[in-house]
Amino acid sequence: MKTRWYKYLTVLFVFLFIFPLNSKAECDYKRMAELNKIASNVQVVYNYDVGQDGVPVFKLNIGNITNDIYVEDNYGGIYEKNTENIVLDMNVKYKLIIFSKDGACFGEKLLTKYVQTPFFNLFANLSLCENRNDEKCNIWFNSSELTAADYYEPKDEPTTKEEKKVKQNNEMPVILFIVIGAAVTVIIIIFIVFRKKR
Repeated sequence: MKTRWYKYLTVLFVFLFIFPLNSKAECDYKRMAELNKIASNVQVVYNYDVGQDGVPVFKLNIGNITNDIYVEDNYGGIYEKNTENIVLDMNVKYKLIIFSKDGACFGEKLLTKYVQTPFFNLFANLSLCENRNDEKCNIWFNSSELTAADYYEPKDEPTTKEEKKVKQNNEMPVILFIVIGAAVTVIIIIFIVFRKKR
């Protein structure tokens, strides 16, 4: 008889201890609303420092990360606390996804934030851009499809009398050819018109 009571008591104690451990609070709407509010307060800011070579180094700072959330970027980085000076590449779009770290809602996606770093114009620091104010020499201009040849100025118009004379002499045969060609064309047209009338 005592053995039976011991068995019942043992089973009762096992249920008392195991059931609370297995039971998990539900991730309800109210808690998700709280977590979304926490996620919306996360600050994502980048800045840059210019190195000795004149090229900027972009750095990301993530703030307001609480114990309820963590942040994951699209390159596999995971941040569970405020983080500073994460080095970024130029001209890249970074995606930062904020997840819940709450026990009941662990791993739930809360919010996504994006950071787009600008393109740094490598030609801006070269002598090609000295004393020039055009768009191609702007520090943030996207020069990825340009070469150094695109930065050379076209030769200025001739200024001296000799240069002007040489230019006029070079242009004369072309103008003469056009005038003679036009005159021959007019004569042929007149000849055809008179012949048809006869």
